[in-house]
Amino acid sequence: MKQRIAKLKDHVIICGYGRNGKEAASIFQHKSIPYVIIEMNKDISESLLNDGNILYLNDDATIDEVLIDAGINNARGLITTLPDDASNVYVTLTAKEINKEINIVSRASSDSAVKKLKRAGANNVIMPDKIGGNHMATLMIQPDIKEFIDMISGQSEGILIQEFPLNVVMQKLAGNTLLDLDLRKRTGVNPIGIKHSDGTFEINPDMNKPLDAGDKLILLATPVQLRQFNQLINN
Repeated sequence: MKQRIAKLKDHVIICGYGRNGKEAASIFQHKSIPYVIIEMNKDISESLLNDGNILYLNDDATIDEVLIDAGINNARGLITTLPDDASNVYVTLTAKEINKEINIVSRASSDSAVKKLKRAGANNVIMPDKIGGNHMATLMIQPDIKEFIDMISGQSEGILIQEFPLNVVMQKLAGNTLLDLDLRKRTGVNPIGIKHSDGTFEINPDMNKPLDAGDKLILLATPVQLRQFNQLINN
């Protein structure tokens, strides 16, 4: 198992295989994104053993060496969904110490833990109970909006939201605007937002504003349209 994990690059480490960890793993599997699970519970780990395709470590994610065995130096991200906030804070601190560039998403059960996790280096912090309550309320008030959000957030193969960093193709796009690119007409892709280098978002972006190398385009498209977009950008 460790030999297989050692060969991974650009994967995601999932700390804890409870409800949240299992859901995250399911989405990664669907998107063909490699991942490694760290789970301390022996019974859960034995159930993972029955699936020869799942890479996992039956160990404690708060231990530095375990994160290293999970390939943290080569990982693109880490999700920590351990049952207590203190463990998630510790994993976050340790992970950022080993790999300063890693993207970390953590579970939290209280507002005070959210602040601690962000100080520890978590890029994003999720409170599942709060999100669940919001979704239930939205289903009651605006069910079609909730259905649409689920559809574009990975629950459906028909439509996707994709982020695209412009720095990888900026030499081709320097000085261009979204109007110049005319992506919707040429590929069907719809640019619905831009994340700027300072972290701010621009929704329904100005089509006449020159693009910047630090920008990330947020695109709404079908898989076919995204392939056409990638062909256009990379040619």
